[in-house]
Amino acid sequence: MRRQAIVFAGLLLACAPSTLGYFVIPEQPGCTRAPGFDIDDKSASAHPGLSPRGASPAGSNEGASPGGYRPYLLLILLLSLVVFAASVVVSQLAARAPRRIALRIPEDVTDRRDYITTWANEYASVADRGTFVSSMGLVYGVIAALLPASCAVLTLYFLSSCGAAVDNQELRTSVQYATLATLGAALTSLLLAFAEFWARLADRDLNDRAFDTALRSLLLASLCAIAAAVVIGNRGLAGSTWIDGFGDMMLIGIVAGVIGDYLFLATIEFVSLIFGRTSGLDEDIQSFIWIDGLDDLEGIRLREIGIRSAQALAFASPAYIFFRTRYPLARICDWQDQALLYVHLGQPMVQNLRSSCSFRGVLDLLSLLEQLHRSGTVMDSPADSLAQLRLRLREQPQIAALAVWRRCSTIESENAAPLAGAN
Repeated sequence: MRRQAIVFAGLLLACAPSTLGYFVIPEQPGCTRAPGFDIDDKSASAHPGLSPRGASPAGSNEGASPGGYRPYLLLILLLSLVVFAASVVVSQLAARAPRRIALRIPEDVTDRRDYITTWANEYASVADRGTFVSSMGLVYGVIAALLPASCAVLTLYFLSSCGAAVDNQELRTSVQYATLATLGAALTSLLLAFAEFWARLADRDLNDRAFDTALRSLLLASLCAIAAAVVIGNRGLAGSTWIDGFGDMMLIGIVAGVIGDYLFLATIEFVSLIFGRTSGLDEDIQSFIWIDGLDDLEGIRLREIGIRSAQALAFASPAYIFFRTRYPLARICDWQDQALLYVHLGQPMVQNLRSSCSFRGVLDLLSLLEQLHRSGTVMDSPADSLAQLRLRLREQPQIAALAVWRRCSTIESENAAPLAGAN
């Protein structure tokens, strides 16, 4: 019932810009289109607020669209409904229950019940978040439908006689530029977001953080487009050789839609460095570079679920990561194996040890130290550094638990019993 209410409210909001435009924008323009933004007249004046040469006098319908502006409002309404409907479908698919995966635990594991409980609890936690994921998708859908539609209606408003009613020429010009640039940025951001949504749905990897990131990108790209439009208007660049008319402002918006999110974050980082501090946006994620087999895209996926550093990766439950990403359990255990190595020893010590012997993660290192201990090689004294390292690693419960997780296997199952951990 709650979802239906949100959908109905979102539907009303998606229709609001076009409905408002129907009552505000006249069916036929009462004067010329906004100077410098005449779609058909390429010779329109480049100076905002001044009528182009040969412009029709105010009150005439010459140059008006054959059907007025109502067909454009209808098209905006249809596009808004399509965007919102697509968001509803995507959010519903994202809220599906996770795959039912059985955990196969070796018989010689003494505390099998603990691993079974952890596995079942993580599955239940992800399944319970389906409603929240769906709600986040609907919130994104409402804003994604509302923002471009509002910009498009405002553009029609200035193309009609109503735009000339604004006395402040500079304000009118700035709003025109900002509206067109924001429209281009919003549409571009929408296309990129939905392309990513559908790609991630195929891997069942779409979560609430993905909607949150897409919403942030949409808003930041729009802000960058507005900022660019204001700078262009204040600098008097409009009408120059570089920027002239409707299409160029839309192109600026498209560029902002592609790079606006990254440009905004880079600006924050730059300003932070000026004041001698770091914003911390990428500081923790840089610790992933020492983990073999974990690229930047996978690091972003881990960051979406709250794993923001190698230390967080090392001490997270493999089941937590498994049910919130599309990565197999063996791969997750391999990442954690390496993360634990760097957390407990540090990168300089790991490089020093690897210069004399070969190992991948902390489990391989511990196995090597055990072999050296049994053979009596190197470790003749209790004070030996390698002997102390062996004892320190053996006392870590996370390493012992990871050794069990790495021996486990998974298999898809449709009934609940194998999910509880049948062997």
